[in-house]
Amino acid sequence: MVVLFLFIRRFLKPLFGIVELMRKVEKGDLTVRQEIDAHDEIGYLGSSFNRMLQHVGTMMERNTALVREVYEAKYLQKEAQYEALSGQIRPHFLNNTLNTVSLLIRSGETEKAVDNIGKLGFLLRGMSHMDREIPLSAEISFMEAYLGLQKSRFEGRLEFEVEISRNLESYRVPALLLQPLVENAVIHGCEGKRDATRIRIFDTVESESLVLHILDDGCGIPAERLERIRASLSSTTPLDDESDGSIGLLNVHRRIRNRFGDSYGLIVDSQAGGGTHVRVVLPLSASGGLKE
Repeated sequence: MVVLFLFIRRFLKPLFGIVELMRKVEKGDLTVRQEIDAHDEIGYLGSSFNRMLQHVGTMMERNTALVREVYEAKYLQKEAQYEALSGQIRPHFLNNTLNTVSLLIRSGETEKAVDNIGKLGFLLRGMSHMDREIPLSAEISFMEAYLGLQKSRFEGRLEFEVEISRNLESYRVPALLLQPLVENAVIHGCEGKRDATRIRIFDTVESESLVLHILDDGCGIPAERLERIRASLSSTTPLDDESDGSIGLLNVHRRIRNRFGDSYGLIVDSQAGGGTHVRVVLPLSASGGLKE
């Protein structure tokens, strides 16, 4: 019995070793290998076990490389989309700003035109040194300079108020985030209204998200056009049609989604004659992209 026990123990020892190695493999260690010191059935089993681990390891490396390639391709595609959108908004903004200065000059308001050219120079210098992401305080300064240009143009028909919490001023946001939205409020909310239009920009925190509000009491958006805008916000078609005047909204919305994900972006509420409320939903935490 003793001899038989020792014989069976010696015979099964390699098998017990394979079982122990399998427990390590279950925990994620694919580097283990069974030592082969015999050419019997147990030795064949050990060799098969080693070949299987080598094959699995090779497949894991290929899969990791493939996932990395797919990720890099998607990342580069998003980067290209972001750069295209960022480049698209600049000429659109400059065209409208230069039109404002041109109107003042033609109206004979030279002093205001000179003052506005100085503000425009400030904006151009800011744009030339603008990174893809800037502090919220810098974006606010940029937006206020633009609103200052428009306020002088409308001569008392435009008022604006900015109420952004100081503890948010250092958060980094995509450049040209607010300016296209207030530009949209001025063009479509103020130009068609005889009475004064008031634009208010403020912030709230809702469901762990930072929400920037652009609220105006301008002409508002008719229901049919509002539905088209909302449908465009959910679409992925290229921004090559400015017929409905919503390119600024769409551009900002897509840049936010490209940067932070589909949980963020713009929410537009409006009614004809009742003003427009645009909410910019951004991640509040640093993990979402904003940094203190």
